[in-house]
Formats: sequence, structure tokens, C-alpha cells
Amino acid sequence: MRPPVPIISVIIPVFNHAHWVVEAVRSVLAQSFSDWELLIIDDASSDQSYALLQSLQQESNDSRLQLFQHTENQGAACTLNEAMQLAQGSYFAILNSDDVWHPDRLATLYAKAEQDKLDFVAGAVQLQEEQPHTAEAQAWLDWYARMQRHYVQDQDFLTSLLRGNFLIGTSNFFFHRRVFEQLGGFSDLRYVHDYEYLLRLCRADFRLHCLWAFPGLKYRWHDSNTIREKPRLALHENIQLFIDYLPLMAEWLNQQRLAALHEHLSDLLAYHETEWRTEIHARLLTKEQELFPLIVDRDAWIKERDTLIQQQQQWLADRDAWIQERDTVISQQQQWIKDRDAWIQERDVAIQQLQDLSALQQSWITERDHWIADRDHWLAERDGLIAVQQAQLTERDHWLADKEHYISCLIRERDALQQSRAYRLGRALLKPLRLSRDFLVRNKWRINHA
Repeated sequence: MRPPVPIISVIIPVFNHAHWVVEAVRSVLAQSFSDWELLIIDDASSDQSYALLQSLQQESNDSRLQLFQHTENQGAACTLNEAMQLAQGSYFAILNSDDVWHPDRLATLYAKAEQDKLDFVAGAVQLQEEQPHTAEAQAWLDWYARMQRHYVQDQDFLTSLLRGNFLIGTSNFFFHRRVFEQLGGFSDLRYVHDYEYLLRLCRADFRLHCLWAFPGLKYRWHDSNTIREKPRLALHENIQLFIDYLPLMAEWLNQQRLAALHEHLSDLLAYHETEWRTEIHARLLTKEQELFPLIVDRDAWIKERDTLIQQQQQWLADRDAWIQERDTVISQQQQWIKDRDAWIQERDVAIQQLQDLSALQQSWITERDHWIADRDHWLAERDGLIAVQQAQLTERDHWLADKEHYISCLIRERDALQQSRAYRLGRALLKPLRLSRDFLVRNKWRINHA
């Protein structure tokens, strides 16, 4: 015979919470509402979580409890989605393995959901600290009280949600199966998969409500909370979520919701600054721890230095004795210096006389050098003129030699011509003409003078 389908499927994802997982499961087993199934998936814990769950399963011998284990870690979102695929109930309720439920949580939330036909119901949260009350925890409590006041004031689930995730985590999720069937599972986000799922719920117009009068969840505050693992990275994921959703939220954002969103973003900015300062402080503390060995070494060096100083002080005392002896020797040397100064003064007088004589000689030498320089200049000019004249004479001699040779050639040619028969014959033929010319010239001269 097939077992009856439970009304509520309780889902517990587990990862390295051996200190608290048994208490979480026992808070489910102790619920006053009994028509449920419990799906526990260990996400490849490296501590004793799974072994403790096996022991608890055997001890309880409760057929409603089902235990699964991953061989490799898949993350909270994937683990939750797998469990919701396995779930049979009409409602889903999630409990993280480090939190605890009030015994009447399931009964109260189920009754409220059925009565008001709600798709999603949550309750108030009580903080359960592992360590004595801290300033950080007090700041969280102040913030949560402010969220509660705003919820009562706003009377609008989305407005309050835009101020911050007042549901705190998936341990405060109680919703109908139809939500999962319509929206699907959680997004693969490390820190704000719960917040993103709530925004999707609001966008899909599901009916949501928070029972602030019923503190049905104890939220455990400890150093290994996922949200406190890497605060600045969680902050980045939160801001990125709003960057992705802002275009989708345009139609939702009236003045009231915009003011709520502005307040939330201001809180994120202040939180970022606080976390940044905390990180800087942690780095400084780490650096301080690194410096402690150096301080110890420094103290050892100071001790060695003090020993050296004592030795140096003894050396200084010895040095003062040597200085006294030195001063005695210096006194003797000072007398020697006086005598030396007298000798030096006499030497300086003699040197001055020699310098005066040398200066006079130098003036003579300078004057002589000027005369020699002028003489050398005159000689150079004379030699230049002589060289020019010699070149001119040589050129003249060449010209005269050429002319004499040319004249000699002409004379020889003339003599050869005069001795020729043709010349003599021509001269004889022209003689009457010459005589007539001479006659005419003489007569013309006379006529002109007359």
C-alpha cells in the first residue's frame, strides 16, 4: 500500500554543521503538527554531520525522516532545489541545519496559510548567540527591530522587503507547493538566493504574510554563518541582485517603495564601510602578529646594544686617558709650531723678495716676447713679399725668353724672305710706286703747310 502524501515537506540542507544539526532535526521531530515528511540532504560535509544524522535516524526510528548524501558539494541552492523535487507535501518548509524551530511553528504557519489562503508565510526571528552578546549582534537586533516597526507601519510586504531581507534566511520559508511549481527553484547564488526568491514571489503576485507576533524561529549567530563568511562578497551579490532587478521592478516602485529601497541601499553602503573598516582592522591585527616576533628580536638587539654601549663607555674612559697624553704631546708640538712659524715667516720674506724679482723678470720676458713676435711678423711679411717678387721675376724671365725666341724666329724668317728672289723681284717692281708715293707725301706736306 502506498504511504499517504504528507501535508508538509520539511527540508534541511546540511553542510559542516555537526555542532548544531542534531538540535535542528530534533526541533522538527518535536513539532506539535505531525503530518510531515523530513528530507535531509548532506551536501558532502567534511565533518561528522552525516554520521550524527545516521545515528539520529536509527535512534528515532521515524519513517518520516529521509536521509540523503552528496558525494560532492553542490551548494545550498542546488541542494534545496533537489529536495523540493523530491518533496511530496502540499507545503514546503525549510530549516537550515544550524537553526531551531519553535515546537508550534508548523502548526501555526499552516493554520495561518489555510485560514487566509496565503501562498507564503513567515514568522518572527529570535537571535540565538553562540558567544556572549557582542556589539555586532546588538547592531543586528537594532536593525531587526527597525524592520519590524516598518512592517507594521508600511502594511506592505514588498515595501518592507525592499528595506531589507527581514525574513533573515530560508529557515523562515513556509510556502505552498504551487509557488515552486510556478517559480521553480532557487537561483544559484551563494548569499542572497533567499532574497532573490522572495523578490520573484512578490513579482508573481503571490500572497505573502509575516506573523511578527509569533517568534517561531531561533536564528543561530556564529562565526561560520554563510552570510558572515565573506561579508563584502555577500554585499556585492546583494547589490548586483538589485542592479538585475531594478528594470523589472519599475512598475512596482511607488514613492513609498522607492523610499524603502533608498533606505536599504543606504544600509548596504554603511555596512560596506563597516566591513571595510573591519577588514582593515583584521589586516592590522595580522600585521601586528607578524610584528611581535620582530619586537622580540628588537628587544634582544637592544640588550646586545646596551652591552656594546657599556663596552664603548670603557673604551671612552681609555680614550680620555689617551687624549690627556695626547694633549701633553700637543703642548710640546705647539712650542715646536711657534718656532716653525718664525722660520716660516723668515722664509716667506725671502720668498716674497724672490717673487718680486721673478715678477720683474717676467715683465722683461713678456716685453721681449712681444718684440720677438713683432719681428717674426715683419720677417714673415718680408719673406712673403720676397716670394711674390721672386715669382714675378721668374714669370718675367719666362715671358722675356718667350719673346726673344719669337723675335729670333721673326728675324730669321725676315732674313730668309729678304734673301729670296721673289722678294727682290717684287721690291724692284714696286720701287717706282714707292718713289711716287714718297713724292706725293712730300708735296702734300708742303701744300698743307702753305
